[in-house]
Amino acid sequence: MEEKKVTEENQPTEENKPAEETEAAHTLQERLRELREDCGLYQKEVAEALGCTQQTYSRYETGELEPSVKGLRILADLFGTSSDYLICLTNTKKPYRRIDPNKKKKAEKK
Repeated sequence: MEEKKVTEENQPTEENKPAEETEAAHTLQERLRELREDCGLYQKEVAEALGCTQQTYSRYETGELEPSVKGLRILADLFGTSSDYLICLTNTKKPYRRIDPNKKKKAEKK
C-alpha cells in the first residue's frame, strides 16, 4: 500500500476536520448561543420563532433541555446552518443544498 505524502493541499482545515478536532464550539448549547449572538438576536426572539417561552429557550442554551427535531430544524433555518452543525456532527456552518421533492417527481415523469 502506497503511503500518502502529507502536503499543504491535503492538510485538514477547520472546515473539514471532525468536530472533536477543532477549536469551534463543542456543544449544542455553545453553538446555539454563538449563532444567536452572531445573528444579533435576543433569546426572546429565538423563542418566538420556536413557539416556546424565553425561559425554555434559555434552558436550551444552558443544556438543561434539548430542542426537539422540529425545533432543531427551525433553529437551523433561522441561523442559516444545518442541524448537523447544531448537534456537532460537522464544523461546516454552511447548510446543505436542499432537494426539492417536486423537482425529483417531475424528472421521474419525463
